Amino acid sequence: MTGSGMLALTNTLGGKETEIAIQGRKTWVGDGADDRPNSITLSLLQNGTKVAEREVTPNADGSWTYDFGSWPAYDDSGRAYTYTVQEEPVDGYGSRVDGWNVINGKGNLTVKKQVYSGDRQRDFSFTVTLDDKSINGICGDMTFQDGVAAFTLKDGESKTAKGLPSGVGYTVAEARVDGYGTRIEGHNPGTVPFGDTAEVLIINYDDTTPPPDPAPDPNPKPDPDPGPDPMPDPDPHPTPDPDESPDPDMPDEPGHPDEPDDSVPTGDTAQLALYLALLAASLAGAAAIVILGRKGRKRD
Repeated sequence: MTGSGMLALTNTLGGKETEIAIQGRKTWVGDGADDRPNSITLSLLQNGTKVAEREVTPNADGSWTYDFGSWPAYDDSGRAYTYTVQEEPVDGYGSRVDGWNVINGKGNLTVKKQVYSGDRQRDFSFTVTLDDKSINGICGDMTFQDGVAAFTLKDGESKTAKGLPSGVGYTVAEARVDGYGTRIEGHNPGTVPFGDTAEVLIINYDDTTPPPDPAPDPNPKPDPDPGPDPMPDPDPHPTPDPDESPDPDMPDEPGHPDEPDDSVPTGDTAQLALYLALLAASLAGAAAIVILGRKGRKRD
Protein backbone atom coordinates (compact mmCIF):
# COMPACT_ATOMS: atom_id res chain seq x y z
CA MET A 1 0.00 0.00 0.00
CA THR A 2 1.18 3.51 -0.71
CA GLY A 3 1.27 6.36 1.78
CA SER A 4 -2.22 7.38 0.60
CA GLY A 5 -3.58 4.09 1.85
CA MET A 6 -3.89 2.41 -1.54
CA LEU A 7 -3.09 -1.28 -1.81
CA ALA A 8 0.36 -2.05 -3.27
CA LEU A 9 1.10 -5.46 -4.81
CA THR A 10 4.71 -6.63 -4.94
CA ASN A 11 6.54 -9.63 -6.37
CA THR A 12 5.00 -11.55 -9.24
CA LEU A 13 5.24 -15.11 -10.49
CA GLY A 14 4.03 -15.75 -14.01
CA GLY A 15 2.26 -12.37 -14.02
CA LYS A 16 0.47 -13.16 -10.74
CA GLU A 17 1.13 -11.03 -7.65
CA THR A 18 2.36 -13.14 -4.77
CA GLU A 19 2.68 -10.54 -1.99
CA ILE A 20 0.68 -7.59 -0.68
CA ALA A 21 2.30 -4.60 1.04
CA ILE A 22 -0.13 -3.27 3.68
CA GLN A 23 0.40 0.34 4.76
CA GLY A 24 -1.92 3.17 5.71
CA ARG A 25 -2.55 6.50 7.41
CA LYS A 26 -4.25 7.46 10.64
CA THR A 27 -6.42 10.60 10.53
CA TRP A 28 -8.09 12.57 13.33
CA VAL A 29 -11.11 14.86 12.70
CA GLY A 30 -13.24 17.13 14.86
CA ASP A 31 -10.83 17.27 17.79
CA GLY A 32 -7.74 19.03 19.09
CA ALA A 33 -4.22 17.62 19.14
CA ASP A 34 -4.24 17.68 22.94
CA ASP A 35 -7.29 15.37 23.00
CA ARG A 36 -5.50 12.53 21.23
CA PRO A 37 -3.84 9.59 22.94
CA ASN A 38 -0.11 9.03 22.72
CA SER A 39 -0.61 5.86 20.70
CA ILE A 40 -3.24 3.59 19.18
CA THR A 41 -3.23 -0.15 18.45
CA LEU A 42 -4.05 -1.70 15.08
CA SER A 43 -4.53 -5.37 14.23
CA LEU A 44 -4.16 -7.09 10.86
CA LEU A 45 -6.65 -9.87 10.11
CA GLN A 46 -6.14 -12.53 7.45
CA ASN A 47 -9.44 -14.15 6.50
CA GLY A 48 -10.82 -12.90 9.82
CA THR A 49 -7.96 -14.24 11.96
CA LYS A 50 -5.57 -11.87 13.71
CA VAL A 51 -2.05 -12.35 12.34
CA ALA A 52 -0.23 -9.16 13.40
CA GLU A 53 -0.49 -6.14 15.71
CA ARG A 54 1.13 -2.70 15.63
CA GLU A 55 1.33 0.14 18.13
CA VAL A 56 1.10 3.37 16.14
CA THR A 57 2.51 6.70 17.38
CA PRO A 58 2.70 10.12 15.70
CA ASN A 59 5.64 10.91 13.44
CA ALA A 60 7.93 13.89 14.01
CA ASP A 61 5.72 16.05 11.76
CA GLY A 62 2.58 15.06 13.69
CA SER A 63 1.22 12.67 11.06
CA TRP A 64 0.25 9.10 11.90
CA THR A 65 1.17 6.19 9.60
CA TYR A 66 1.57 2.44 9.95
CA ASP A 67 3.21 -0.39 8.02
CA PHE A 68 2.46 -4.10 8.40
CA GLY A 69 4.99 -5.08 5.74
CA SER A 70 4.34 -7.61 2.96
CA TRP A 71 2.02 -10.59 3.20
CA PRO A 72 1.24 -13.50 0.84
CA ALA A 73 -1.57 -12.80 -1.59
CA TYR A 74 -2.63 -16.48 -1.98
CA ASP A 75 -2.67 -19.64 0.09
CA ASP A 76 -1.07 -22.92 -1.02
CA SER A 77 -4.23 -23.82 -2.97
CA GLY A 78 -4.16 -20.57 -4.95
CA ARG A 79 -7.09 -18.97 -3.12
CA ALA A 80 -6.71 -15.23 -2.46
CA TYR A 81 -6.40 -14.08 1.14
CA THR A 82 -8.66 -11.31 2.47
CA TYR A 83 -6.91 -8.76 4.68
CA THR A 84 -8.59 -6.22 6.97
CA VAL A 85 -7.32 -3.71 9.52
CA GLN A 86 -9.04 -3.16 12.87
CA GLU A 87 -8.41 -0.54 15.53
CA GLU A 88 -8.69 -1.01 19.26
CA PRO A 89 -11.40 1.40 20.54
CA VAL A 90 -10.09 4.87 21.38
CA ASP A 91 -11.87 6.45 24.33
CA GLY A 92 -14.06 9.38 23.31
CA TYR A 93 -13.68 8.79 19.55
CA GLY A 94 -15.62 7.12 16.84
CA SER A 95 -13.68 5.03 14.35
CA ARG A 96 -14.06 3.93 10.76
CA VAL A 97 -11.79 2.29 8.19
CA ASP A 98 -11.61 3.70 4.65
CA GLY A 99 -9.68 1.23 2.54
CA TRP A 100 -6.53 0.74 4.63
CA ASN A 101 -6.74 4.20 6.23
CA VAL A 102 -8.15 4.57 9.74
CA ILE A 103 -10.16 7.65 10.75
CA ASN A 104 -10.96 8.68 14.31
CA GLY A 105 -13.37 11.50 14.88
CA LYS A 106 -15.60 13.55 17.09
CA GLY A 107 -18.69 15.53 16.18
CA ASN A 108 -21.32 17.81 17.64
CA LEU A 109 -25.10 17.82 18.10
CA THR A 110 -27.12 21.06 18.31
CA VAL A 111 -30.74 21.18 19.48
CA LYS A 112 -32.65 24.36 18.58
CA LYS A 113 -36.02 25.60 19.85
CA GLN A 114 -38.65 27.69 18.06
CA VAL A 115 -42.12 28.62 19.35
CA TYR A 116 -44.16 29.62 16.32
CA SER A 117 -47.29 30.49 18.29
CA GLY A 118 -48.15 30.39 21.96
CA ASP A 119 -46.17 31.29 25.09
CA ARG A 120 -42.64 32.15 23.97
CA GLN A 121 -41.40 32.63 27.55
CA ARG A 122 -42.10 29.16 28.87
CA ASP A 123 -39.49 26.42 29.24
CA PHE A 124 -39.79 23.24 27.19
CA SER A 125 -38.10 20.09 28.50
CA PHE A 126 -35.82 17.93 26.34
CA THR A 127 -33.74 14.78 26.56
CA VAL A 128 -30.94 13.60 24.27
CA THR A 129 -30.32 9.86 24.41
CA LEU A 130 -27.14 8.37 22.93
CA ASP A 131 -26.64 4.77 21.85
CA ASP A 132 -23.41 4.66 23.87
CA LYS A 133 -24.45 4.45 27.53
CA SER A 134 -20.83 4.79 28.69
CA ILE A 135 -20.73 8.51 27.84
CA ASN A 136 -20.74 10.59 31.02
CA GLY A 137 -19.77 14.13 31.93
CA ILE A 138 -19.93 17.58 30.39
CA CYS A 139 -19.94 17.77 26.59
CA GLY A 140 -20.27 21.42 25.64
CA ASP A 141 -23.71 22.68 26.75
CA MET A 142 -25.02 19.25 27.77
CA THR A 143 -24.18 17.00 30.70
CA PHE A 144 -24.59 13.27 30.12
CA GLN A 145 -25.20 10.51 32.60
CA ASP A 146 -25.21 6.99 31.18
CA GLY A 147 -25.64 8.47 27.71
CA VAL A 148 -28.63 10.70 28.56
CA ALA A 149 -28.73 14.51 28.86
CA ALA A 150 -31.75 16.53 30.10
CA PHE A 151 -32.26 20.29 29.69
CA THR A 152 -34.82 23.02 28.94
CA LEU A 153 -35.07 25.55 26.12
CA LYS A 154 -37.15 28.66 25.44
CA ASP A 155 -38.04 30.10 22.07
CA GLY A 156 -34.88 31.02 20.14
CA GLU A 157 -32.50 29.11 22.44
CA SER A 158 -30.22 26.20 21.59
CA LYS A 159 -27.72 23.84 23.20
CA THR A 160 -24.80 22.02 21.59
CA ALA A 161 -23.19 18.80 22.76
CA LYS A 162 -19.55 19.02 21.66
CA GLY A 163 -16.93 16.35 21.18
CA LEU A 164 -19.26 13.36 20.96
CA PRO A 165 -17.80 10.21 19.42
CA SER A 166 -18.52 10.18 15.70
CA GLY A 167 -20.83 7.43 14.56
CA VAL A 168 -22.80 7.31 17.82
CA GLY A 169 -26.56 7.34 17.35
CA TYR A 170 -28.74 9.94 19.07
CA THR A 171 -32.45 10.63 19.65
CA VAL A 172 -33.87 14.02 20.66
CA ALA A 173 -37.20 13.97 22.54
CA GLU A 174 -39.38 16.76 23.93
CA ALA A 175 -41.80 16.34 26.82
CA ARG A 176 -45.36 16.75 25.56
CA VAL A 177 -47.13 20.00 26.46
CA ASP A 178 -50.93 20.13 26.42
CA GLY A 179 -52.31 22.54 23.85
CA TYR A 180 -49.19 22.49 21.68
CA GLY A 181 -48.29 20.63 18.53
CA THR A 182 -44.72 19.73 17.58
CA ARG A 183 -42.78 19.57 14.34
CA ILE A 184 -39.19 18.33 14.05
CA GLU A 185 -36.76 19.35 11.32
CA GLY A 186 -33.41 17.64 10.84
CA HIS A 187 -32.30 14.04 11.23
CA ASN A 188 -33.89 12.59 14.34
CA PRO A 189 -32.98 9.90 15.22
CA GLY A 190 -29.58 10.44 13.67
CA THR A 191 -25.85 9.79 13.91
CA VAL A 192 -23.10 12.10 15.17
CA PRO A 193 -21.04 13.05 12.09
CA PHE A 194 -17.26 12.92 11.67
CA GLY A 195 -15.84 16.41 12.25
CA ASP A 196 -19.19 18.17 11.74
CA THR A 197 -22.36 19.22 13.59
CA ALA A 198 -25.79 17.63 13.35
CA GLU A 199 -28.72 20.02 13.94
CA VAL A 200 -32.25 19.25 15.13
CA LEU A 201 -34.89 22.01 15.22
CA ILE A 202 -37.98 21.54 17.40
CA ILE A 203 -40.92 23.80 16.49
CA ASN A 204 -43.89 24.22 18.84
CA TYR A 205 -47.22 25.86 18.05
CA ASP A 206 -50.57 26.15 19.75
CA ASP A 207 -53.38 24.06 18.37
CA THR A 208 -55.04 27.02 16.65
CA THR A 209 -52.05 28.37 14.70
CA PRO A 210 -49.83 25.72 13.09
CA PRO A 211 -46.72 26.91 11.24
CA PRO A 212 -46.59 26.84 7.46
CA ASP A 213 -45.03 23.90 5.71
CA PRO A 214 -41.26 24.13 5.15
CA ALA A 215 -40.23 25.99 2.00
CA PRO A 216 -39.64 23.66 -0.95
CA ASP A 217 -36.10 22.87 -2.03
CA PRO A 218 -35.10 25.54 -4.60
CA ASN A 219 -32.95 22.94 -6.37
CA PRO A 220 -34.96 19.73 -6.23
CA LYS A 221 -33.46 16.62 -7.71
CA PRO A 222 -35.27 15.32 -10.80
CA ASP A 223 -37.35 12.22 -10.41
CA PRO A 224 -35.12 9.37 -11.63
CA ASP A 225 -38.18 7.40 -12.71
CA PRO A 226 -41.07 9.72 -13.63
CA GLY A 227 -43.13 6.75 -14.82
CA PRO A 228 -45.00 6.30 -18.09
CA ASP A 229 -46.44 9.28 -19.94
CA PRO A 230 -50.12 9.92 -19.19
CA MET A 231 -52.64 8.80 -21.78
CA PRO A 232 -53.65 11.67 -24.14
CA ASP A 233 -57.20 12.98 -24.01
CA PRO A 234 -59.46 11.39 -26.63
CA ASP A 235 -60.15 13.43 -29.77
CA PRO A 236 -63.69 14.89 -29.42
CA HIS A 237 -64.03 14.87 -33.23
CA PRO A 238 -62.21 11.77 -34.48
CA THR A 239 -61.69 11.29 -38.22
CA PRO A 240 -63.32 8.03 -39.38
CA ASP A 241 -61.10 5.45 -40.99
CA PRO A 242 -62.35 4.78 -44.53
CA ASP A 243 -61.00 1.22 -44.39
CA GLU A 244 -62.73 0.42 -41.10
CA SER A 245 -66.04 -1.44 -41.49
CA PRO A 246 -68.83 -0.83 -38.97
CA ASP A 247 -69.27 -3.26 -36.12
CA PRO A 248 -72.37 -5.39 -36.90
CA ASP A 249 -73.08 -5.80 -33.19
CA MET A 250 -73.24 -2.06 -32.55
CA PRO A 251 -76.74 -0.51 -32.63
CA ASP A 252 -77.53 2.29 -35.04
CA GLU A 253 -77.11 5.80 -33.75
CA PRO A 254 -80.20 7.44 -32.20
CA GLY A 255 -82.38 9.24 -34.74
CA HIS A 256 -81.54 6.73 -37.50
CA PRO A 257 -84.12 3.88 -37.48
CA ASP A 258 -83.12 0.54 -38.84
CA GLU A 259 -83.42 0.22 -42.61
CA PRO A 260 -85.44 -2.74 -44.04
CA ASP A 261 -83.33 -5.82 -44.24
CA ASP A 262 -83.84 -7.90 -47.41
CA SER A 263 -81.10 -10.36 -46.60
CA VAL A 264 -81.83 -14.03 -45.96
CA PRO A 265 -82.20 -14.65 -42.21
CA THR A 266 -79.61 -16.84 -40.61
CA GLY A 267 -79.16 -18.54 -37.27
CA ASP A 268 -81.91 -17.86 -34.70
CA THR A 269 -83.81 -15.60 -37.13
CA ALA A 270 -84.17 -18.43 -39.70
CA GLN A 271 -85.48 -20.84 -37.07
CA LEU A 272 -88.09 -18.31 -35.93
CA ALA A 273 -89.30 -17.84 -39.52
CA LEU A 274 -89.64 -21.61 -39.93
CA TYR A 275 -91.71 -21.92 -36.75
CA LEU A 276 -94.02 -19.12 -37.88
CA ALA A 277 -94.53 -20.78 -41.29
CA LEU A 278 -95.42 -24.11 -39.69
CA LEU A 279 -97.81 -22.39 -37.30
CA ALA A 280 -99.55 -20.61 -40.19
CA ALA A 281 -99.91 -23.90 -42.11
CA SER A 282 -101.37 -25.62 -39.05
CA LEU A 283 -103.91 -22.85 -38.55
CA ALA A 284 -104.90 -22.98 -42.24
CA GLY A 285 -105.42 -26.76 -42.05
CA ALA A 286 -107.56 -26.46 -38.93
CA ALA A 287 -109.69 -23.78 -40.58
CA ALA A 288 -110.23 -25.99 -43.65
CA ILE A 289 -111.40 -28.91 -41.51
CA VAL A 290 -113.91 -26.70 -39.70
CA ILE A 291 -115.35 -25.36 -42.99
CA LEU A 292 -115.69 -28.84 -44.52
CA GLY A 293 -117.44 -30.10 -41.40
CA ARG A 294 -120.04 -27.34 -41.57
CA LYS A 295 -120.78 -28.07 -45.25
CA GLY A 296 -121.36 -31.76 -44.46
CA ARG A 297 -123.93 -30.96 -41.79
CA LYS A 298 -125.87 -28.69 -44.17
CA ARG A 299 -126.27 -31.52 -46.73
CA ASP A 300 -127.73 -33.74 -44.07
